[in-house]
Amino acid sequence: MKSKTVQINRPTLHKVAKASGFAASTVSMVLSGKADDVGIRPATQLKIMQVAEELGYVPQKKAKDLFFGKSDSIGLVVHILAPFILPLVRDLIREARSNNLEITPYITNGDPAMEEYYLDLMRDGRVDAAITLASIDGSIERYRKYSNPPYNLKLLHYGGRLHSELHSISHNSIKVGRLAARHLVDIGCRSFGFLGGYNELPAVKGFTDYLRACNQAEPQVFFSKSPLPNIEQKVELARKFIRSGSIPEGVLAYNDSQAAILLAELSRNGIKVPDDVAVIGCDNIEICGCTYPQLSSIDLNNALIAKTAIKMIRKIIEGSINETVQVEVPISLVIRESSQR
Repeated sequence: MKSKTVQINRPTLHKVAKASGFAASTVSMVLSGKADDVGIRPATQLKIMQVAEELGYVPQKKAKDLFFGKSDSIGLVVHILAPFILPLVRDLIREARSNNLEITPYITNGDPAMEEYYLDLMRDGRVDAAITLASIDGSIERYRKYSNPPYNLKLLHYGGRLHSELHSISHNSIKVGRLAARHLVDIGCRSFGFLGGYNELPAVKGFTDYLRACNQAEPQVFFSKSPLPNIEQKVELARKFIRSGSIPEGVLAYNDSQAAILLAELSRNGIKVPDDVAVIGCDNIEICGCTYPQLSSIDLNNALIAKTAIKMIRKIIEGSINETVQVEVPISLVIRESSQR
């Protein structure tokens, strides 16, 4: 009796190429983390990564990796490939490559069920460890669950705050608010606003606490309806902010995308920046130098985050960390035209 050959119907690199409309060589460069080396545009990288994720593409392991029980690959759990997160992803890929590691992205699109699915999927050895970027509803509980027995997935969490039971790297979100508030007070603003984000956001606390300590007016706060708002929702939030009545003299936006949209809406309404309103964003992405006026922003230090994260994840993989390690990366305010007076 002849044995049957079992065909495994798994997405291939060529299927990703066909679905994305790019050459297989281009797709290969992007999925292997070498796109920046050959000058592939960020928009092309983003499209290919999204298509690969939608198809469920996972690179096949090499024979030596299977034999030694290691993949030399790190999973990267990302909720959305928005403009503010893409620079950090690129820095992580670049830093991983310099350490002979590969990055495999897992994009949840903000779906808790997909996050759980990917965390469970990664336990089969396709990655040696995983880095989780930010969190959605229930994420921290899932990270604790999968990093402990019987799952024992090696995890490093990056977010706006440290978590006592997880290996984590963070920036000080409260300081984000304080840095912005201090600058706005220093340039003479007498009324204040915060635009975007969600309830109980640490940056809002830092912003508000600093203003109270200086005996300044309470800020107007406008939160996003969605934890991962799209462009249309950000535009509507900016318009709602402007329609609310008295426009604050100093505004901190949750991220640079929201701040850039606010700049455009203020301009459409004849409101001058920074003369009438000073605006500060957060993340310090490339768009800050392209807006009019150029956008002041809180720099979260992506390069140092990536360098520190890969160094930590190597130690986690090697098992040389016995206790929970938590690192806080310093941040700074980059002052540009939108808040110069």
